Amino acid sequence: MSHVLYKPQPEDIETSSKLLQELVKMINLPPTGIGSTPLYPWLLWNLWKTWNQLVFENRSYSEEETLLKSIREAREWHQAQSHLTKPVKSATARPIPRLPEVSNGFVDAAWIASTDDCRMGWLFTNAEQDDMFQGTFYRRHVGSALCAEALALKGALEDAIAAGIQELNMFSDSQALKFIF
Repeated sequence: MSHVLYKPQPEDIETSSKLLQELVKMINLPPTGIGSTPLYPWLLWNLWKTWNQLVFENRSYSEEETLLKSIREAREWHQAQSHLTKPVKSATARPIPRLPEVSNGFVDAAWIASTDDCRMGWLFTNAEQDDMFQGTFYRRHVGSALCAEALALKGALEDAIAAGIQELNMFSDSQALKFIF
């Protein structure tokens, strides 16, 4: 279907992690026109969008349409990257100073299935494990525990950016969330 040197075999794929390991091995061949740009991120993204359009808008697309859209978007991205100018390193340029420590962020969420409500919280510590700051949030109409955990992570990352944290390790007790990332 796609012009690649290696195609993962469905019988070899047992987990999402294994799928990604296999997809990385794909090598694009002409005439895709995307060079060394990997095709699989575009395929996965367009499969996700196609599924959502089928479920939420009752619109369906064929495999060929989804593949062609993926190749077209990968080609556009590849061509846009070739126009970017590479930064020239100056002999007098100094490195930007970075904060001397890495912060740790811990996130958790509690989801109530009967009401679709959730409470989320996060805590940031410095390298010495001293509490720096924390945040909490309540939200209604959350569809699953995984969504609640993802929203907690998003809220924590937004707070970290607002606080100017440069280096951050994030921790969560959600196995599903860890599996995705």
